[in-house]
Amino acid sequence: MLTNDDVKEYLYENIPITKHLGIEVKEYTDLSLKLFAPLDKNINHRESAFGGSISSLVILSGWTLLHLKLLEAGIDCHLVIQKSTTDFLLPAYSNFETECKIPNEDVWDVFLYILQKKDKSRIILKSQVTSKEKVIGSHEGVYVALDVRK
Repeated sequence: MLTNDDVKEYLYENIPITKHLGIEVKEYTDLSLKLFAPLDKNINHRESAFGGSISSLVILSGWTLLHLKLLEAGIDCHLVIQKSTTDFLLPAYSNFETECKIPNEDVWDVFLYILQKKDKSRIILKSQVTSKEKVIGSHEGVYVALDVRK
């Protein structure tokens, strides 16, 4: 399994905005990923976190979680977000983080099965954004994996 630093290095090299936003990988488990962003690199004119930074973080958490799971499964494919909805509940006046979760192992297994049978599969992932242990936002994204090798 890759270390948090390995994942961060991959993101910084392949998705340059992650370095500019100061994104850190906090924790990766079998079905979830936590990412962190510092306020000072994501601040707006109102001294709170910029909404675009929050949106980027939540989209990235789902994409990265799927990317890691697909790597572990030995599957090299294109992974994109098809639909994204972010609800901003409260402003973040300090550092913020998100946790994205795959609902359960069955959802993951179905996603993989369809990808292997049809070379394309969709999955809906949800995440929450917190700052100082308060939920400041939520996200739902539809991610699509495309096996373009075939």
